[in-house]
Amino acid sequence: MEFLVDGTVGVLAGRIGGWLRGRRAAKRRIDVATGGIFIGLGVKLAAD
Repeated sequence: MEFLVDGTVGVLAGRIGGWLRGRRAAKRRIDVATGGIFIGLGVKLAAD
């Protein structure tokens, strides 16, 4: 079962990665979202 899940994730990640290489707007949105997550985690860590 684990092989099927990991294999599916790997195949989909490869296809999505290929699609994202040609899309600047999608890359930018992912970068902004990732940055927001890291800033949020940093604020939470500082607050604790």
